[in-house]
Formats: sequence, C-alpha cells, structure tokens
Amino acid sequence: MKRLFAFLFALCFLYAPRADAAVPAFAFATIDQAKAVLTARDEFVQRLSPFDRAARLKTNADVSEAQYLIFVGTQAAAWSEADKAQVQAVLADLTPRLAAMPLPWPATVLLIKTTGQEEGGAPYTRANAIILPATVLSRAPRGELQEMVAHELFHILTRQSPALKEKLYAAIGFKPCGEVAFPLVLRSRKITSPDAPKNDHCIRLDFAGEEAWAIPLLFATSERYDPARGGEFFAYLELSFLKVEGGGAEPPAKATYDNAQLYLVPVTAIRGFTEQVGRNTEYIIHPEEILADNFSLLLAQDKAVASPDVLQKIRAILLAAKPS
Repeated sequence: MKRLFAFLFALCFLYAPRADAAVPAFAFATIDQAKAVLTARDEFVQRLSPFDRAARLKTNADVSEAQYLIFVGTQAAAWSEADKAQVQAVLADLTPRLAAMPLPWPATVLLIKTTGQEEGGAPYTRANAIILPATVLSRAPRGELQEMVAHELFHILTRQSPALKEKLYAAIGFKPCGEVAFPLVLRSRKITSPDAPKNDHCIRLDFAGEEAWAIPLLFATSERYDPARGGEFFAYLELSFLKVEGGGAEPPAKATYDNAQLYLVPVTAIRGFTEQVGRNTEYIIHPEEILADNFSLLLAQDKAVASPDVLQKIRAILLAAKPS
C-alpha cells in the first residue's frame, strides 16, 4: 500500500503544475503537437548540413530543408496506453529525485513519440519536448529508459536556463567563445545534434606541449551517405578538436581559425581533456552530452563512477540554482 501511495503521489506531478512546483508537468503530445515541434525551423534545422539531411533520409541524393521537414513530420506517432504507462512509471521514479533539486524547469515538458527513423533511433530533444522512439519504448528496460529520460531532461534544463548552462559548462572546462563556422572543407558533412546544434564553447587543451583553446567538431567520415552500406548516421561519426586562434587564460570572445591551415586533431592526440571533463562517460562529442550523462548518473544516486569530483561540482551548481 505504501508503494502504491508513493507511486500515485508522484504521478500527481505529471499533469497539474503549481507555481511552487519543483518539477515540470509532463504531457503526452498529440500527433498534431508532435508535428508542430518536429517541423519547427529552429536552431537545429537551420544548422543541418547536406549530409545531415541526406543521412536521416538514408539517401545519397541532395535533400532540401523542405523535404527534410516533410519527412520528419511524418515520423510522429500516437501514444499507446502501454507506452504511456511505461513512461509514467519512469517519471514517478524520477520525480522525488528532481524535487530534491529545485531547478528552473519550463512549466511543461512535452513527451513525443516517433518512429525513430528521423534521428537514428535515438532519444533527443527539441524545444521543451523529449522525443522517444518507438523502438526504445518497446525494447529498453525500465532502468535504461529512466537513464535516457534523465539525460534528455538535462537538455531541456539548459535550454530553459542559459545562465545555469554556462556555469555547468565551466565546471568541466568549457567556456563561451562565439559560434564557430564549420571549416569549409568539412561544412557539407557536418553532423548536427538536435540537443546541441551550436559549436560555441571552447576548452583549453595541450596540443603537443602547446596549450591552446579548441572546439570539438563532429562530422561524417565521407562526403555522402551510402545507401548500399546502410545503417544510421552514427556509423559515420568522427570527432576532432579544432585549435582556434586568440585567447590567453580566457578564451577569445570570437574564436577564429585559418581555413587554409586547419589544426584539427583527434581526441587521442591531445592532453588535458579527461582531466577536466572526467571519466564518467564515453559520450564526449559535446559538453552538453558529457554533462547530460553526468546528470543522469547524479539522479541514479547509487552508481559508482570514475570521477566523483565531477558529479560533486555539478551537484553543487544545481543545488545553488533557483527555480524559475
């Protein structure tokens, strides 16, 4: 009976937000609501490269933005009662943990179900919505789904509170340096994340004995998607760090680099990175993803980690934040 009461008490947060609520309300999106979010021409859509669009449609042909938006809109799916119940159980587990850290959440977080075909079968966020693919809902164990939702909630949080985001980024060494245009030679095969579409934070690293500011870049290993090879765009990912010019102890206000002489190196060729971001996750493509995985670990509460100091810094910043 106690467990049932606790479950029902937690569920009350899902639908009726209060002015003093420490957690957002959660709402399951209708098909029309989902399409409106998925087809919005937001920062993510505006920054998609030719490879981004083509790989998501699994074609080697050119895909226009309009064609991409039509495609992504058709991936919205209706929620079944079974899927709703599964997500509600996860949210009931997370609610008391979120309530222990009053944070500046949006009033409502929308929950969207899709086929998953539009983003490689991975969960992600757009605006104040968490998008969960049908394949994840049908296959992920409850614990794994809980970790995914917690991870995606972090993206909602930082999108809602830019000031809090900057403090969290700084905790792992990343500081704002202006949005950096992708190098010309790689621009057509840039890979863009809906959770972190901008390349605008630098980290100080050691390049062969020389300290400099750098920015992580994600791009495809080939110019075009190969339908014969198949698979998702994740199979094409390559991460490198671009050394930028200017800046001393603090990063340049507007980072620049020489397109003719790029200093682009893999993470294995630099020093000082894991010392700042920790070793709690291998998902190191962007500070946003590093922190989101750490946030998920923080909410898990009972997992041993390789870099507990990183979690301690994140926790301290979150506890000092104020709800909106």
